[in-house]
Amino acid sequence: MKCENVNLTVASGVVRVGNCVDSAVNCYSHLAPPVVFGDTRSLTLGPHNASYPDLKDLLTKANINI
Repeated sequence: MKCENVNLTVASGVVRVGNCVDSAVNCYSHLAPPVVFGDTRSLTLGPHNASYPDLKDLLTKANINI
């Protein structure tokens, strides 16, 4: 990913963040912690912060361990 001034909320097996500036990533990754690489500056990492009625079903369909 290459971004600037982005707020991202994501749930996936692996999260990789590279070459991002002034961005925030709220993520859930069941295989490994987030990988940050490249020229990444002023990055804020936080836990997945989304919740909605179909979330559990969608994570199950995506084979994401909950």
